[in-house]
Amino acid sequence: MNEDLVRYVNAAAQGSTDAMAKLYSLTLKSSFYLAFRLSGNVDEALDITKNAYTRVFCTIPRLKKPDAFEIYMRQNIAAVYKEGRKFTFGDAVGEMPESSLEFLSEDVYEDPDKTAAALASVANLSDELRSAVVLHYFSGMPVAPLARYLNVSESTVNSVLAKAKNIIFEQCGSSEPGLESAGKLPVLNRIFKREAETVRLHPDDVRDMFAYIMSKYQTFKEVETAKNPGPASSGGFFGSSSGEPQIPDRGEKTRGENGDEIDFDRFVDSPVNRPAPGGKKFGIDTVKSFIANFDIRKDWKKLLIVLAALIVLILIISGIAKAASKGRNTGTVSPQSSSSDVVNVEANWMDSGLQDCTEIYYLNEYMCGFKSITTQKYGLLDYQGNILIQPVYDEPFKPCGIGRDYTGSNKYHVVIQIDKVDYYVTYSNGRAEIAGVHQSHSVENDPFPEDAKYDERDRYFEGYAAAEKNGKWGYIDRDGKRVINYQYEPVNITSDTNLNNLSKYNSDYCRPVTGGLIAVKKDGLMGIVNLKNDTIADFQFTMIMPGKDGVFIAQKDGKWGFIVTGSAASTFKPGYLLDTSGDDVSTDPSGVDKYYIVTGSGGINVRADADKDSAKVGELQTGSRVKSYGTKTAADGKLWLKVEYNGQFGFISMNLVREDTNS
Repeated sequence: MNEDLVRYVNAAAQGSTDAMAKLYSLTLKSSFYLAFRLSGNVDEALDITKNAYTRVFCTIPRLKKPDAFEIYMRQNIAAVYKEGRKFTFGDAVGEMPESSLEFLSEDVYEDPDKTAAALASVANLSDELRSAVVLHYFSGMPVAPLARYLNVSESTVNSVLAKAKNIIFEQCGSSEPGLESAGKLPVLNRIFKREAETVRLHPDDVRDMFAYIMSKYQTFKEVETAKNPGPASSGGFFGSSSGEPQIPDRGEKTRGENGDEIDFDRFVDSPVNRPAPGGKKFGIDTVKSFIANFDIRKDWKKLLIVLAALIVLILIISGIAKAASKGRNTGTVSPQSSSSDVVNVEANWMDSGLQDCTEIYYLNEYMCGFKSITTQKYGLLDYQGNILIQPVYDEPFKPCGIGRDYTGSNKYHVVIQIDKVDYYVTYSNGRAEIAGVHQSHSVENDPFPEDAKYDERDRYFEGYAAAEKNGKWGYIDRDGKRVINYQYEPVNITSDTNLNNLSKYNSDYCRPVTGGLIAVKKDGLMGIVNLKNDTIADFQFTMIMPGKDGVFIAQKDGKWGFIVTGSAASTFKPGYLLDTSGDDVSTDPSGVDKYYIVTGSGGINVRADADKDSAKVGELQTGSRVKSYGTKTAADGKLWLKVEYNGQFGFISMNLVREDTNS
């Protein structure tokens, strides 16, 4: 840790908000990256990050070792992330010795495709596995502290890490690590550190988080001063005599020198119970409100903090942007740009590119389901028409019947039924994948403010949410202020008969704001408006999906196509690409009618085609015996085995099976 950072920690412990701003600037990228890797969700990561910084700055006097600041910061990130989650470990228990840290070959670090596959694999892990592997490999948390964090035994932690490492190893195409990694940090650790350096945060998010942190800190100090007149000691007010960093849990009551308790919940909001960030801006409205209520006799301290914040924010934003510009362009985490720049754009209708789709239906903000005329089966599309999962499934993809799930990182998630079993569909970095069996879970909902002027509300996107009053829908900002009048009809109403009546527990009501544009419904037809409620695309469409980069999948006169807006009109090309290549399987007699045993650790995936990115049709457990129907060479030269799986053909990697010589 550099000397400047130590100096800033000491100054921040004495109440210097300028030092806090510098600490925030120097450590923000790493802190946000940890929150993002733990949660797998940009909006939740922003909430976790701002609440963790608030806790750190409010409790920094109890940090007796300034050089432990970054550790303290990461501990608070982990603590805030953990709140509201219930880890369940299933079969990831048992005696498992602590294994070597290195489990990936050096080429996973050097090959961009393998690096991306490793990161995607981490993102798709369950909360339990992802938390363990991220904290172990990015934060450097040893097994013993990790066991305390997860509230399990050390042997269970070793088992969880072993399971996670096996999954990452298989899915990124790693070979066994060799001597070339000797003396280096583990490959996954280096991947995390390298990617963290490329994080790019929108200036609005940087500014909003810091304004929030300073506001909460000022409130905290006012209560501290009222209850404990005179300067706070380096540790007395916070009641800590230990030199080790202490994590204040949500709800913890901090006891002052005079025995009074201060409820930490008054100063830090829980990310689980807050809508997604991004709407309320520390801008002209904030300044107007401050001036209108300003009293120089009472608020001179607030004025100093606001002025300091405005100055350092300029330095913070420019510093982070400058640092980000030096990073690589691959693998970055970049929240959506501000929608306030969108005023008016032209919209053009393109009735081509989706001719093979006989139906397209909404699932969530990331993807929609579709049925292919060619295969008569179901697959998944993104909102620019790219196939995420090829149409090879007999059953349609559906939203989870519980719907509004706020217990994890994937809200309004998707399931697919295979052999009468529901599987969970994950989405990360533009890729969808069928993961493990969908587990039952609880539901948590955003509480509405007591002074809410609406009857129902959807989620926030780009700082705006659909809200309903008297049966009609409009849009509000994060302050609850109406920006579009209540005049539209709900769109995303599920037709699943198991869901019974429409309610906030199982429905996503309206389209999200994307790039400042919204697909809305009026008198049974859909169009597109901007945040000024100007009509961008006329109300003549029977269906419009959420937008992505100025492109909207839509249906008009029975045809599926695209509404292309703004600059996308000159750059967009339909991306639908149905795989019609066929099996192209070898009929070499030496490879047909033989039997093989699955050797892949933890079981292996059966793919629709000879490609690790092809749609998953099922899983085979270690030790399973399968019959060969031929082999197929993939584009990368690797050999795959064609097998029968539950009445249909699929492919498994030849690297993960051995011939059954007893057959």
